[in-house]
Amino acid sequence: PGHTEESAVQLGDMTTDCEPAGQQRRARNLQRRDCECEEDQGLNVLFLAMGFSNWIDVDGEELRSPLLLVPCNLERESPHDTFRLVCGGDGPSTNPTLRCQLTIYQESARRLRRIRS
Repeated sequence: PGHTEESAVQLGDMTTDCEPAGQQRRARNLQRRDCECEEDQGLNVLFLAMGFSNWIDVDGEELRSPLLLVPCNLERESPHDTFRLVCGGDGPSTNPTLRCQLTIYQESARRLRRIRS
């Protein structure tokens, strides 16, 4: 609904670590979880992550966070068809969790500079 062939990712368009049957099983589980969250809480929780930042948090833990998130849906015409990953209409947005964490680090850095001055 509301997409063109060019705006969807189909089976075979991407490389994964499992066979096609496993891909479909994973896609079905993702779709089920996404639908549950949307129905129960009104939240879209399925995103295509683009670009990553590797960083170390204050506890020394190495983390990897997506920079951009594109809301998506998993669709298929019938249970016998393969899933299609279809980008939502909102377009990409910056990762709000990473943005919040960067703001916290920025404030900490400002306080540290004031203490050292």
